[in-house]
Amino acid sequence: MVRRFAARPKGLTVTELRTGPLQADNGARLLRVLDALTAVQLVRKGADDTYAVTVDDLGLGYLEPLWRVHAGLTMECFRTQSRTIPFRRLPGLLSATGVGQGQEKFAAGLINKVMKYASAAGVVDAVAVGGARHALATNSPLARPIEDAYHELYRAFVGRAPSPIPESEILEFMAVKDRTRAEPVFGYDPRDRHRILRVLAQSRAITWRSEKVTIPQTRWGDAGSSFA
Repeated sequence: MVRRFAARPKGLTVTELRTGPLQADNGARLLRVLDALTAVQLVRKGADDTYAVTVDDLGLGYLEPLWRVHAGLTMECFRTQSRTIPFRRLPGLLSATGVGQGQEKFAAGLINKVMKYASAAGVVDAVAVGGARHALATNSPLARPIEDAYHELYRAFVGRAPSPIPESEILEFMAVKDRTRAEPVFGYDPRDRHRILRVLAQSRAITWRSEKVTIPQTRWGDAGSSFA
C-alpha cells in the first residue's frame, strides 16, 4: 500500500486502493492497514476522502532498502561464519554494490539514510560484542519475503551452477510458482520480480548480468535449504 501511495502523491480513495493485489480483500484488512498507517502519521485522510502520504521521498519499492540491508548483512555473516559484523563495516558493505537503482545508488548519503531506516524498522540491530558495536540481522517479518524468495530460487537452481540461466527462465519460474498461491513469494508483477533479483545481486547472493542469472552455492542458501 505504501508503494501505491508513493506512486500517487495526490492520494487514493479506498475504492481505488481495492484493485490489483488488494482486490480480493473484503475491506476489513484494507481498513486496518489504513488505520495503522494513519496512526503513525505516514498517511492522512483528506476532506475529499482520499488517503495520501504525509512525507516526501517514499519511492517505489519501500521494502527494497530493508531487504538490501538484511540480505547484504546476512550474506556477510554467513560468509564469515559469524552472527554479527562490526557496525563500521556495514556502510562499505552496502556501498560496494549499491542500493536500489540510478546514479545515487552508491552515494554515502543514501547509504546512511538506508541504514537509519533499517535500524528504525528493526531489520538490523546494534549489539555489543567484545566492547565494540556490531550489526545483527534480526528475524524481522519485513525481511522474511527476501529470505523466502532467495531460498526458493536457491533450491530450484543451485544445482545448475556455475552455468548461467536465462533471466527469462527465472522470471517465468517465479510467475508460475506464484500463480496458485494466495500469498505470492515473488510479488505481483515483473517489477517485483526484478526487485528481488536486484537485491540478491547487490548482496552477492546471485550474479545477474546481461540477462543471465547464476545462483552459486552459499552458506546462506544451504542454511535455508536444510529446512525445506
